[in-house]
Amino acid sequence: MRLSRFIKRSLLVLILILGLAGTMRAIHQVHAAGTLSIDSSPLTPVPKGTPLQVSVRVDGMDAFNGWYVSISTNTEALNSTSIDYSTQTIFPTTPTPEVNCVNGVPQVGSCTSVDGAGVVTTEGIILGTPPPAPLSGILFSINYLAGSLNFTNIHFIKEEITYGGCSCDIVHDTFDGMYGTPPSPDFSLSLRDQSLYAVQGSSVSSAVNVSSVAAFSGRVNFTYTASAAGITVAFQPDNVTVNNSTALAKLTVSIGLLSPIPGDYLLNITGTSGSLVHFAFLDMHVEGHPDFSVGIAPGQLSMPQNSSSFAIVTVSSNKLAGVSEFSGNVSLSVAVPYNETTGHPLGVNGTLAQTSLYVSAGSSNSTTLSVSIPLSFYAYRYLVNITASWVQNPTLKHTATLTIIPPPYDLAPTVSPTSLTILAGHSGYATLSVIGVNYFVGPVYASSTMTGGTARYLLNESEVYLAVGGTASFSLNITIDPATTPGSYVALLTAYSGTGIARSVSETVIVKPAGQSVATRLPITILGLSVPVYFGVLGVFAALFVVLSVFVYRRGRLDRDEGWENE
Repeated sequence: MRLSRFIKRSLLVLILILGLAGTMRAIHQVHAAGTLSIDSSPLTPVPKGTPLQVSVRVDGMDAFNGWYVSISTNTEALNSTSIDYSTQTIFPTTPTPEVNCVNGVPQVGSCTSVDGAGVVTTEGIILGTPPPAPLSGILFSINYLAGSLNFTNIHFIKEEITYGGCSCDIVHDTFDGMYGTPPSPDFSLSLRDQSLYAVQGSSVSSAVNVSSVAAFSGRVNFTYTASAAGITVAFQPDNVTVNNSTALAKLTVSIGLLSPIPGDYLLNITGTSGSLVHFAFLDMHVEGHPDFSVGIAPGQLSMPQNSSSFAIVTVSSNKLAGVSEFSGNVSLSVAVPYNETTGHPLGVNGTLAQTSLYVSAGSSNSTTLSVSIPLSFYAYRYLVNITASWVQNPTLKHTATLTIIPPPYDLAPTVSPTSLTILAGHSGYATLSVIGVNYFVGPVYASSTMTGGTARYLLNESEVYLAVGGTASFSLNITIDPATTPGSYVALLTAYSGTGIARSVSETVIVKPAGQSVATRLPITILGLSVPVYFGVLGVFAALFVVLSVFVYRRGRLDRDEGWENE
């Protein structure tokens, strides 16, 4: 029985000890070990443009060696210019800050979205063990220039005091400062962010804060103006009511897809209550919308007339600096050429295997474009346009062009006969015919050589002119040198243009001894006419000559007969 009572009493004492420890721990967490405040507040107003220094101090603070402090003022009353650490009276050495940001402009380190007009931010640490607590004195000072207004709150936005030895925040009280005397009832207007970043076609949110000044009570309405078209602001709600209190409204800034162009713009957020009007300015940085590109491979097709081919159309997601890649559905359309005079299509057809492609962020998607072209007597250059449009907003679109041209023009020579037998010391005849290929137009020349033997080539034309689709011929008189050894030789006949095209055709030349008889082949052409045509023309002229001679003879005979009768 006694043992049971002893155990119960022991457990009760243990619970009381644990409870007391927990209570002490809780008390330590909420204990305020000092104050952070604005020295010599309130401050007496001074004429506009007068320099003014405001000190930030600690009193009765636990040991610390680090801080992160942001302080805001109305720039129309106090406009900060710099931070001065030479005034500090707490540590044995002058602090070296890691961050100094004045009015949103970094002087040391970098600023954040909290920084902006009227905000001073400093972050620093003192190396080594701090002086023993409690600590009191000036931490740093802020240099200001007085403005036209005679009142502003000097407000702590961030007020972190830290000790690196325990990696903990020092709990403390914070007291804002004041410049001048509060005016008659009024309200103040401020923004959660002094600057915002958005991409074309997107929206971004912030908040507008209204606070009563000097026990102000009333409704404040919100409006805005923007320095560029395409920027719109929506408030939710579009008015708030304060009664010696503060109120918050959501502010959403929307940026047009194509307007404004990327750049920096200014938004003037206005709060109005009766005759009271206040402004807050928001810097808006606009980046270009994530875009896409469209391409065709190959970009140029060499196609014979009345033929078909294909190309690959690819839509790719683009990325701008600091902007995520484009993603979305893109529609495709084909525009084929037409006659600008009649407005009729030229017979060029283009068909896409897919007319809509989904492009994932950072990737691409492709489809096939099939094209066909008609017969054409003339050389051609067709342009087929592929337009890719963002389905969500078709005003964002890009066009790629496929060019279709004929294959390179050329010459196609043939020789007749392909084999020629000539006695040494005698001549033979051949015809070199040339066809213009792929709309070749212009003069054509000819040359010839024979390998292994000696031959002289006589062309009856120095050049021929080829029209589109035309054919021209050269007549060759090939004379074999008497000293040429009988045998089989190759004559190389070449047709060439002044633009560097040269095409050759070979003819076999069999040389026989001079004593043998060889059936002499008549020339293929005479005076540029084929042999049958040439002799046919001669026959016509001979027949006309005979008819004319008979007519003259008979006419003379008739005249003589009439003369005899008259006698």
